[in-house]
Amino acid sequence: LVKTLLVLKHGVIPPIAGFSEANPLLELETGPFYAPRSLRPWPDTGTPRRAGVTSLGIGGTNVHLVLEEAPEPAPRTAATAPPDVLLVSATSGEALADNIRSLRDALRRRTALPLADLVTTAALGRSHGRHRIAVRG
Repeated sequence: LVKTLLVLKHGVIPPIAGFSEANPLLELETGPFYAPRSLRPWPDTGTPRRAGVTSLGIGGTNVHLVLEEAPEPAPRTAATAPPDVLLVSATSGEALADNIRSLRDALRRRTALPLADLVTTAALGRSHGRHRIAVRG
């Protein structure tokens, strides 16, 4: 599953591990199917890439998933951009101070997410502790 997700994300089809030669009755050379022996680019055709993953369990549990690559996120406009208030919280005052220092250091190193993503994640993507601070700017 993880390998297939990475294939969709990067648009590259990996070789089949351990594959050396196909049965000639498959006629892979003349049909639409192939067994990749090296990394191959998965061309962008303008439609979402889709891939299937099958798992057959010895106990009778069988699963087939069809995965589709995620669409590109829409660009943010002033109307859809989150407010520029960064919410920081923690379960204790000491932990709050630690969180503030960590965020400050990450922003100084520019290793943090884009600010709009950071603001959104801090506001919506986590539970809020009892000790809180809001930073605007």
